[in-house]
Order: sequence, then C-alpha cells, then structure tokens
Amino acid sequence: MQTFSRTTLIGYLGADPVTQEVGGKKKTEFQVATNYLAKNDQGEKEQEAEWHNIELWGRENVLAYLKKGTPIWIEGYNKTSSWEKDGIKRNKTVVVVEELGLLDSKKP
Repeated sequence: MQTFSRTTLIGYLGADPVTQEVGGKKKTEFQVATNYLAKNDQGEKEQEAEWHNIELWGRENVLAYLKKGTPIWIEGYNKTSSWEKDGIKRNKTVVVVEELGLLDSKKP
C-alpha cells in the first residue's frame, strides 16, 4: 500500500519570505498563519492563530508577490527534520509547497 502526506492551508504570510540558494536552487522560507475557533476558560469562543513553517523551492516568478499579510493557498506535504544542539534534540516540521495560489485580499 502506498501512503502519503497531504497538507492544504489557506492563510496569511506572517512576514516577508527569506530566499537563499541551496545546491544551485532557490529555497524560500516563510510562515503562514491560519485561524480556528477555540473556547476560553469562560466557555466563550475566541479566534486562535496557528503558525506553519513553509518551504518553497524554485518558483522565482511568484516571489515578487509574497509579502507580509498576503493571503495564500498552499498544498504540499509535511517534512520533519531533527538535529541536536547543546545536548537537546530538536525537531522542525515544514510544509513543502507543491501547489500555491495567491488569493484576493479585497474583502466584500
């Protein structure tokens, strides 16, 4: 049986992306915020933000449009890397972009 990871996000860029060259290819990293409703201690619904680390390879044609606050749609897969620093094991999960769309920021 073939298994796979698929992640779809619709949210906003939290900051301007950072691009660097890795092995002759452009790698762009940024964070996307998504929101959900959660109940607080008083039982009232409040909007909470969830931050997602995003990794985009290539796609130089879209980089000019990626700015803080840009509404975006992303589809990709999760990738987790692990490392040790100062004797502490650390993990980071990113969504590697396979499909990306810019959404209209105009509100009705």
